[in-house]
Amino acid sequence: MKKPKLISEKLLSLFWIICVIIISASCDSLQGDQGIPGEDGAIGPQGPIGIQGPQGIPGLQGATGPSGPIGLTGTAGPAGPVGPAGPAGTDGPVGPAGPAGPAGPAGPTGNGNVTLLIYDQVDFRSVLNRSLTIPLLPGEVRERVLLLPFLISTVFSYQVPGPGVANASEYRSFISVTGPFTLGINKITGPGELYNSIRVFKIVANSTVNGRIQLPDIDLEDYNAVAEYYGFKD
Repeated sequence: MKKPKLISEKLLSLFWIICVIIISASCDSLQGDQGIPGEDGAIGPQGPIGIQGPQGIPGLQGATGPSGPIGLTGTAGPAGPVGPAGPAGTDGPVGPAGPAGPAGPAGPTGNGNVTLLIYDQVDFRSVLNRSLTIPLLPGEVRERVLLLPFLISTVFSYQVPGPGVANASEYRSFISVTGPFTLGINKITGPGELYNSIRVFKIVANSTVNGRIQLPDIDLEDYNAVAEYYGFKD
């Protein structure tokens, strides 16, 4: 009983398939001309943005454009700190001498007070000594006078005291302290020589100073005081 029913169902399905094919063919043969297109409908709302696609290949670099105009000069910045001094340069060449300046005023009168006294010829071959009178000007005293005598030969001059020509004779000098102010030159040893003249430099001091050293105002019998004064250390 089941087998005849299965056959019946298969036949019924085949029937329906054949009916569909016939209907479809009938519709195609009966299709008329295309009608007039209707009006466009309203634009629908914009859809969502799609996913970004991959980056394209970069294009070629364009040519460099022309330079723009020079901009305005900006305000000057603050001055920077002073840098360290550089090394000293080498000395330059000596410049030409400048013109001579005007003559200065005359200076005050000096105090050399030196006088040269010249005396006649003397022959110590026949005399032992020669006495020379020394003139004193007003205000001059013998205690402030220094005398420097020289025996003058044809070639050299010889200071007294000391030896004469060729060291053959020895001479000394002395000054009087009382009576007329005189300078004596005495031959000590030797035969003596002939001298053309005697020259004496007279030097007068302007002042007298005590040359004695002033002792310190301490007890010289006190060792500790003396050591402290002179800075001695034990």
